[in-house]
Amino acid sequence: TIDNTTVSTDIVIPAPNVIPQNTTVTTTTTTTTTTVAPTDCCPDLIATPTMSEFPNGNMTFTYNNDACPSRVSAVCIQPTPDLNLCAAIVANGDRWLHYRKMSVTFDGTCIGGTWFMGVPPLHIVTLECLLTNPSPT
Repeated sequence: TIDNTTVSTDIVIPAPNVIPQNTTVTTTTTTTTTTVAPTDCCPDLIATPTMSEFPNGNMTFTYNNDACPSRVSAVCIQPTPDLNLCAAIVANGDRWLHYRKMSVTFDGTCIGGTWFMGVPPLHIVTLECLLTNPSPT
C-alpha cells in the first residue's frame, strides 16, 4: 500500500525595501508507506499416520504465532511410558529427523509459505511420529 500526502504551508516573506506583501509558498512532502504481505506464514502442520511397520506415537505442534505461524516445535511422545520405547520424528516418509527415548522435539521454520526442518533445510511434505525399540548400544 502506498500513501502519498501533500502538505501546503503559507509563509509571509517581506520583500526588501518594499511594504511587506503576503507571498504564498507551497511545500510538498511525499510520504511512502509500504506494507509487506505475510509471505512467511505457513499453514498448520498435520501428523501423518505411518504406513511402516512402526506404531504411531502422539504428535503435537506448537507455533510462535497462531495467526501467522513462522516457527514450529513438533513434539512426538510415546503414549505408554511403561513400554520404554523411543519416539522418532520422520519427514516425508523416510527422513529420520531425530529420535530419543520417550519423547522428542524438533523445530521448523517457515520460508516463503513452506515449512522446512533440519540442516540443510528439508522441505516438509509429511511428518510422522513413530515408536521404535531403543538402540542396543
